[in-house]
Amino acid sequence: MRIKGLPYLKTNSHKAPPKTHLMDTKQTFKGHWFLPDYPESQLTGTLTFDPEMGIELELLGIFENVKRLADHEPEIILGFTSNGKKITLYRCFATSRTSSFLGMETTTYKIIYLLKGAHFETPTSLQFHSLRASVHNLGPWIDITGFRTVKFDDKLKQGLVEYEIPPAIEFTTMDSILGKLDFDVSYPISRYTNKVELEQTSTVVFKSELAVPFKDMMGYYFHFQDFLTLAAFEATFPLSIELVNNCLKDKVLGTERTPLIEVYFKHSIRFSDKKPKISRQFLFNYKDIETNFTKIIGKWFSIKALSKPVVGLLLDGFYNSGSFSENNFLNTAQGVETFHRRFRNNRVFSKADYKKRMNAIIDSVDSEYKEWLKAKLQFGYEPTLHQRLEELIEEQSNETIAKIVSDKDQFIRDVKNSRNYYIHYNPELKKKALDVSDLYYINEKLRIILTCSLLSEVGFTQEQIASLLRRNEWYLFNHILESK
Repeated sequence: MRIKGLPYLKTNSHKAPPKTHLMDTKQTFKGHWFLPDYPESQLTGTLTFDPEMGIELELLGIFENVKRLADHEPEIILGFTSNGKKITLYRCFATSRTSSFLGMETTTYKIIYLLKGAHFETPTSLQFHSLRASVHNLGPWIDITGFRTVKFDDKLKQGLVEYEIPPAIEFTTMDSILGKLDFDVSYPISRYTNKVELEQTSTVVFKSELAVPFKDMMGYYFHFQDFLTLAAFEATFPLSIELVNNCLKDKVLGTERTPLIEVYFKHSIRFSDKKPKISRQFLFNYKDIETNFTKIIGKWFSIKALSKPVVGLLLDGFYNSGSFSENNFLNTAQGVETFHRRFRNNRVFSKADYKKRMNAIIDSVDSEYKEWLKAKLQFGYEPTLHQRLEELIEEQSNETIAKIVSDKDQFIRDVKNSRNYYIHYNPELKKKALDVSDLYYINEKLRIILTCSLLSEVGFTQEQIASLLRRNEWYLFNHILESK
């Protein structure tokens, strides 16, 4: 068996198998815990991580110098586990305090982030030079394998497996942050084996020469995760995240090394319900955009500040899937309005022309109505929701969109009337609004319009978008096609 780029592989190789993914596994840590300013005042307790329930620390006792537990929200709690691991708990808040009849007291804290592998005494010290994440669906989305030859000759009783680690796919984000899609391979560690397994794994990596605040480094990851969620047209989520601060050093058996810091946090996705996709099940995969991937992903990051609320509103339905309600529709409708306001012309009239028209109207009414009318006309220069939808649908004019929205005028009226009713709940609008069952299908169609608009904004051509929609008609959009 040969792996190009690695030493000749025999079954006595010492390459470790891939470790169990962290974010989908319940973890329990027993140890001693303390506040950074009072390291001498330590309490024993148990820290638990549950992917669905979150992070909780139960302490035997109460920290000294805590006057009122209900108001205690320490940014940092530090700990040593029973096997000597360093843990930093970031963004903590007390939730309960109990006493037993024996006089034993316990306190409980909820935690937002758990960082295993180092101590950070202040929020500002949470700085990192790199992040590496394993992400659900990343491997099948990239769909690149390093296996070149896999064969077995029955006559000669010999087998051959040739594998070459694919080169990393590099891209840039912003602020001199280097991103890349990276590959690794694991193989047996024992020479005495009846089975040989090679497993290729894919990760996304962000690196910076200068240390980056924790919030910003995680922000790069989450923005990439949103890109992958859009591509999958279903929620993606981290399986493991590791951070590195090049300035930190630990001594292990007399050798100095830079520790890998594992990150844990609650995620709304139920891991057990999610099976990996195969390449053709994505709205678009890496190979669909391979020739201009760096341009597209670069644009995705360059418009992050403008697109963040749009992406959040669009993808909320994926990340919080389950029962549908009118709020899902309102989020998507708001996403459409926000996208158009930020990326398209947000004025029906020029500033000067509108001011002239508004002043003429205000001057024509009695003085007692002027201020009221001025307030009403303040944003009259903006396009209506009807005009915004009309423009976006016209931009995305293709065969599949025509099947999804066969009657454009009726579709726009349904969106507009339903949006107005479910925002204000005006009884006069109820007859024109769709009920929740019909609202679901309108929301699905509206989500396609907004998705296509975002793809267009980051560099997909209209021909690419039309081809992707056509390819996915049966798999993703069959339930909302109006003409077949």
